[in-house]
Amino acid sequence: MTRRDRTVAEFFSGIGLVRVAFDNCGWRTSYANDIDPEKCEIYRHNFPDADQVLVEGDVHKLTGKGIPTVTLATASFPCNDLSLAGSWRGIDGAE
Repeated sequence: MTRRDRTVAEFFSGIGLVRVAFDNCGWRTSYANDIDPEKCEIYRHNFPDADQVLVEGDVHKLTGKGIPTVTLATASFPCNDLSLAGSWRGIDGAE
């Protein structure tokens, strides 16, 4: 597989931390999605191609027609309850 063939769709992308890791390994993000407007704003600030790849909205409302064919699809779970922002509620938290 060539670097050009390494494409990824990133669901629950947040601010794009997983994308940074993939970018550093030669992968190209073809699609990203998150529901949180503030996280999407940061994503747009961090990645110049965000207007072409980022879809802001509820993952339940996405359709397959709007998602490009990629080599790998990845999804991050909501980390709020595992972080300081979520007061470390862990698996008992709401997120």
